[in-house]
This record gives sequence, structure tokens and C-alpha cells, in this order.
Amino acid sequence: MTKFISTKQLYKNLKIISQEAENGTVFIVLKHSKPVYKIVPLEKKVKQKSKYSLKDISKFTFHSKNKENNLALKYKKFIYQ
Repeated sequence: MTKFISTKQLYKNLKIISQEAENGTVFIVLKHSKPVYKIVPLEKKVKQKSKYSLKDISKFTFHSKNKENNLALKYKKFIYQ
């Protein structure tokens, strides 16, 4: 929904206008009957739950029969040296 308001109305009713903007109303502010700027609500982003938590990652182990391809040894080498 779009509403046209004057700058005077904006100053008088800022709290009400901000609440309406949070609920999705778009305001076009007029000065001397000409549009000056637009007040648009921000998009709400839904935080997605990650697949793994830090506890799950700590349970991962990397093993290989071949010592050259053992990721755990390479990992330790980069971190601890």
C-alpha cells in the first residue's frame, strides 16, 4: 500500500508512520505538492538454521589408509606449525 503525506504530517506523526512502514506501507513524502522522497520498509530476512553446529564439526574425523592423503595430519601440520 502506498500513501502520500506532506513533510508536516511526517514530523507530526513520525511514530505512527514508522510503525506503519514496519508493517509494509510505503510513504511518498510531498513538499509543496511535489514528491521529495520515499519511505520504504526494509525487507525482513529469515535467518536460516545452519546444517551443522560447532559441536557437530568437532566430531568429524579425517582418516585415510595412505599417510600421504591423511587430511587430519595435513590439517594438524598447518595449524600447529
